[in-house]
Amino acid sequence: MFKRLLFLMVSLGALSAYAQTDNSLLDVSHAYLIIKNGAVSYNADTGSWPASNNVAAFMENDGTAKWDGPYIKEWPDKNPWGGFYFWKNDKAGIFVEKSFGERYIVVSSVPAGAANKFDAKVDNGNPSTGSVRYKDGNLLLEVSDDAY
Repeated sequence: MFKRLLFLMVSLGALSAYAQTDNSLLDVSHAYLIIKNGAVSYNADTGSWPASNNVAAFMENDGTAKWDGPYIKEWPDKNPWGGFYFWKNDKAGIFVEKSFGERYIVVSSVPAGAANKFDAKVDNGNPSTGSVRYKDGNLLLEVSDDAY
């Protein structure tokens, strides 16, 4: 009886962790879409993309001609793992190799298992290639017209 109860408790714990990971991935997907849609709208209005880490430009006029925002109501809170969301406009390929897109969202402090699961669900299953990357504990989500 004790072994069955222990097995049931372990199984329920595993299912709970699995469901929590799925909810976490949904939260990241939602934040990604908010930021991406804001960035695409900013670009459509101004003809340029917000500068790296300039999250205020999504919500307040940053002096860019033809700015017609706000493009998002508020910047997403901490991600499910306690990290943050960052906007990058990396034309020089400083942060990620040049084979990756110039614009992307960084989701910081993501466990490798969650990053792999996210990549398998929305990209090619390899976090070293495609429009979803995993580097130094950060999930990198490419922003382009055809990504994700």
